Amino acid sequence: MPTRTEIHHLLTAHDNLGEPIPTWNHPECVYALTITFMVLATVCVALRIFTRVKQHCIGWDDYILMATRVAATACSVAVLHSVSHGLGQHFSQLGTGTMIAFQKDFYIALLMYIVSTALVKVCFLTQYFRIFEAGTTIRMVCWICLTVSALWGIAFFIIGAAPCVPLSAFFDWTIDARCYGYGSRNYNELFATFVAHSSLNSLLDLIVLAIPLPMYLQKKTTSWKQRASIASLFGFGILVFGISIWRLGSIVGHRAATWPVMDPTWYACSAIVLAVVEVDMASMCASIPIFWPILQDGWGRIFVTQEIEIVHESRLSGDTQYGGSGRGSMFLHTRQGSDCSTKLVNLAKMPQPPPRAHSEDPLLQQDPALNALAGSGWELQAHCESQPEESSEQ
Repeated sequence: MPTRTEIHHLLTAHDNLGEPIPTWNHPECVYALTITFMVLATVCVALRIFTRVKQHCIGWDDYILMATRVAATACSVAVLHSVSHGLGQHFSQLGTGTMIAFQKDFYIALLMYIVSTALVKVCFLTQYFRIFEAGTTIRMVCWICLTVSALWGIAFFIIGAAPCVPLSAFFDWTIDARCYGYGSRNYNELFATFVAHSSLNSLLDLIVLAIPLPMYLQKKTTSWKQRASIASLFGFGILVFGISIWRLGSIVGHRAATWPVMDPTWYACSAIVLAVVEVDMASMCASIPIFWPILQDGWGRIFVTQEIEIVHESRLSGDTQYGGSGRGSMFLHTRQGSDCSTKLVNLAKMPQPPPRAHSEDPLLQQDPALNALAGSGWELQAHCESQPEESSEQ
């Protein structure tokens, strides 16, 4: 393994200390993006689980998503912790103790990222089992994709869990050890490992998203609610796919933070933050199509009511006539020999006022047959037209 002098030479082979600080490298940016998406994703997953429990249909896909959320949250916490250990700064400017502390944070974040990206794909595929019937071709495709995703996740988990033997050499580069993959001191091997995982991750994302598209195109056999869920799933999925491609481009741009000089805390900051955003967005993508229709329906029940207007028709013997000119108001007319017409109207949807007591409504007092309407959201309104008085012989 390289000595401290050789490590210092690797980190200072190119002078990049004069480079402007990228936006990603500011602690405020790291904190804002990481915390915001972590909270949003957690809320979305909680709403999904609440919806499934309420509907008594919780399944394996929900348990897998909860495990995904745990891994993604651990990844986010490790990234937040790494800010105090040099993330966003030049690696060569850190002390030996800080370098080791950052490598430990990065190890946890990397491992949890690998776990969460694999689990979220398995979550989507097990969710598809609820939709596609057994024995169909598309269900077989789901099983194949699930197997490939699981094997892909297990393979990279092993590479990430034991990048060096002994493991302590991954944190302290001066320890003599055999390192490979994510811990390799060969820059080409290190770069190839990151690119292999990221590119396969993006490819699998695209395949998983494309599986339900044939169902979306079958308008005659697919309900509009199912098509809406598939459309929202695909829309959010494309955003996740775009973020994964963006992250891959960041890795390629600086060859996994090794070009023009080895500086992981400086050049890898954008890829690390994008990894957090990616897994959080994937959790939201898996959750929103599940709870949103229920949330929308509940929201409508809060703000939407039916209001009925009833116009009572009667022959008034005197000069008194009651009428309604809107909600909660009564007015009094005096007219001789008037006729009134009755109609039932469904008015605009709006919140109902507090019910009025029977004793406060003079019309209900006069017409006991309408007492059932009190406080029920039904209102009375009298529309009257004047009629010519009948002549009588004296």
